[in-house]
Amino acid sequence: MAEFRSLDLDEPPDGIDAYIDALNRQGGSILTTGGLSPRVVADVSRELFGSVGIADGTPLRRRIILQTHTTIPAERYLPDGVETGSPLAKAITVPGADRTSVDLQQSSDTSPFAPDRLSSGFPDELEQTLTAVSAAITELLDPVENPEPGEIRLVSTDIAPLLRRFDVTAVETFIERLTALVRQHRGLAFVFLVTPSRWNWKENIVPHMEGELEVFALKGGETHMKWQFPDETVSGVGSIQPWRAMNE
Repeated sequence: MAEFRSLDLDEPPDGIDAYIDALNRQGGSILTTGGLSPRVVADVSRELFGSVGIADGTPLRRRIILQTHTTIPAERYLPDGVETGSPLAKAITVPGADRTSVDLQQSSDTSPFAPDRLSSGFPDELEQTLTAVSAAITELLDPVENPEPGEIRLVSTDIAPLLRRFDVTAVETFIERLTALVRQHRGLAFVFLVTPSRWNWKENIVPHMEGELEVFALKGGETHMKWQFPDETVSGVGSIQPWRAMNE
């Protein structure tokens, strides 16, 4: 079974709050799973991106939304008061992105993906996307004299559509390079994989992640999650409250 990346910590974290604090300081990536509709993904993204947070209305961090399908406008994933195209938020669409999400319920195959497709090298569309993300990070951080850890936050809507278009090796390489790029700038990335648990392809990308959040219920407008990290002492089940506290 694949293992998550471990944070470089001097001592084990004392609970989830300490782990999240260390993750936010060092940068990293979180795999976000669950059988979610695009609208629920958008709602969860708003929470993970974080609220505006300070008195004059200026967001504390720079945000990038990476869209792999275009069923929901980019602004729907962002907190209120944050707009794409501003100096504080950018939207990037993977070239050739699906206009609809993967219909997993109607797939009669054991997998909706294309793991056996022969690779002819790293796809140009994915290379262009990585270049665009790098350029967006540079553009967003250039005005900041001394960027703080966690200044950059990225959400990728759902990588399942990529697995329908590219072979598994190419998508895994894309995720590895994407998360390394965000980590290089001490940012935090949330990569969604919206797929039933019987497809265990997520094991291919777990080694590139510092943890996993599984969304399993929405009650009264609050998102509930199960989280798993390399240190099992901070794994557990609960609401999104710890993440909201980190974002304020």
